[in-house]
Amino acid sequence: MKKKVIRIATVPIYMNIVLRGQLKYLSSKFHIIAITSPDSKHFHEIGQREGVKMYPVAIQRTIHIWKDLVALAKLIKIIIQEKPDIIHSHTPKAGLLGMTAGFLCAVPVRMHTVTGMPLLETSGITKLLLLLAERITYLLATHVYPNSYGMKEIILSYHLAPDSKLKVLLKGSTNGVDTSFFDPELLEDKNSIRAQYGISKDSFVFLFVGRIAREKGIVELAEAIQKLDATCKDHFDVKLVLVGKFENSYGSLSSELEEFLETSPLVKMLGRFDDVRPFYKLADVFVLPSYREGFPNAVLEASSMQIPSIVSDINGCNEIIQDGTNGLIVTKKDSETLYAAMHKVLCNPNLRMELTGNTRKMVVSGYDRKMMLETIGKEYENLLNTY
Repeated sequence: MKKKVIRIATVPIYMNIVLRGQLKYLSSKFHIIAITSPDSKHFHEIGQREGVKMYPVAIQRTIHIWKDLVALAKLIKIIIQEKPDIIHSHTPKAGLLGMTAGFLCAVPVRMHTVTGMPLLETSGITKLLLLLAERITYLLATHVYPNSYGMKEIILSYHLAPDSKLKVLLKGSTNGVDTSFFDPELLEDKNSIRAQYGISKDSFVFLFVGRIAREKGIVELAEAIQKLDATCKDHFDVKLVLVGKFENSYGSLSSELEEFLETSPLVKMLGRFDDVRPFYKLADVFVLPSYREGFPNAVLEASSMQIPSIVSDINGCNEIIQDGTNGLIVTKKDSETLYAAMHKVLCNPNLRMELTGNTRKMVVSGYDRKMMLETIGKEYENLLNTY
């Protein structure tokens, strides 16, 4: 009889996109049950594609005491009904509620994967509350899995959990990257895709994929692309392609910046897409000047699609990218070093070719999804054998 595992994430888009394929793979060895907030799209897609039993529980991303207590009660009810051997949570609020419910119901194996910490870009009472939430989550978990070595060091630096409770799987990441899907050879040629979005074959395209938010370095990116155009427009037609939606959860962009991004001929705002491969294919360089990350899937995807990345010097980013080998690393929150790196790859085709040549092979050898799925499955088996 298969052992039962409950997986919890705060929002269904995380489970549908970031954990894509993981539940289906694990369900061949374990009885997998998924819990996440309901919506009209992603929730149903997860159940249909992954083939697992789904429970809708509305979990708030932000602190909301009454709704959090209601969600906790629902989780406890499901756990009592299903009697799982493992409960495994992702994302901060799902971790807090999931580990609390699992502890109260005496679930023997309680695993929490740390994919990022909003508290790193907060201060004051908000930071204290978020630190308390993280501390409770790690205290009630039996095992904690930072998805990068840098994240592990951050946890230790805040004394949130002992080293003995922490483990990074393989080289990091939450789900690896499906290199058989993110393969540039599967798509039509670059110029055909560019034509679909009104981008000239002669343009040099910098690409950003993710939330259009302050903490993603959008302010610095906008400053850098404007300076790059001002200094290089006589020789290059530079473009910045943004794939994602505006989000103001962790610091709003100014109305002037939003207007610039939406109206400037330097920028193409294309919105959000489930399949982002065409945008990696049409780009020359990927840029992620983020303030904080867990382990950025977009950088893995870009590398698998064989384009180099410019990233900020933060955990996750500086673990995937080796400066001068498969991309460039710049100072966080510094538009000048970002501009310098963008200028460097723009004006140095030999460097760009060298960086490009190292991208995909480094991801295939270290972060392929199949390796990560096998590792998670073995981790479940090993933990179950100890209880």
